[in-house]
Amino acid sequence: SFAASGQIKSEIIALKIGCGTTAIGIKEANSPAVNLFGFPFDSGNTFAGDGIEFGLTKKLNSKIFIDLAFASFSGGERRLKVNSYEYFYKLKGFQIPLTANYLIRKEERKFRFPLSLGLQYLHASLNTKDKYIDQNNNLAEHQRPEINISEGSIIFGGGLEYRIIPDLFASFTVKAAVSTSGRYSDRPSLSLRYSFSRNQRN
Repeated sequence: SFAASGQIKSEIIALKIGCGTTAIGIKEANSPAVNLFGFPFDSGNTFAGDGIEFGLTKKLNSKIFIDLAFASFSGGERRLKVNSYEYFYKLKGFQIPLTANYLIRKEERKFRFPLSLGLQYLHASLNTKDKYIDQNNNLAEHQRPEINISEGSIIFGGGLEYRIIPDLFASFTVKAAVSTSGRYSDRPSLSLRYSFSRNQRN
């Protein structure tokens, strides 16, 4: 970006902070099915959690920048209730995506559309439990074995950036990942990014 006449602003590095929601497909959970009118309906094996994220970006040229981030997530809720039976889950973890990003529009525009491709490390722990009334009419609880995930993924996505002031951007991005085991996850997020620059002679 341009500064005073005869000078050009050169980005040193940019910092970003934001929040998002991570959703992960965990087939190992074997979530219970519900029988309605004689037909079984799966309650689903996708679990979600919210959390903050922060990272560093470095511009390589007017179209391409590298993004390294750390994103956390945690969440839990009652997933299913049928009569006296209830199914709960708690999910927590973090992800570290490293992406190369390509800007479709010129960097001088207020609205820009980045496309992303890269690698991600995902770590997550899932705890599930069942609550029900047993044969003695007592409330019983069954804690299922904890499921731990630690794997690498290919990550891709896109988004929208808006320039608030010359060095401050607001972004909405959606990134999806497919792991080496075929596991799918995604994370839509909102963030602010500030670029630290110095003036150089043109």
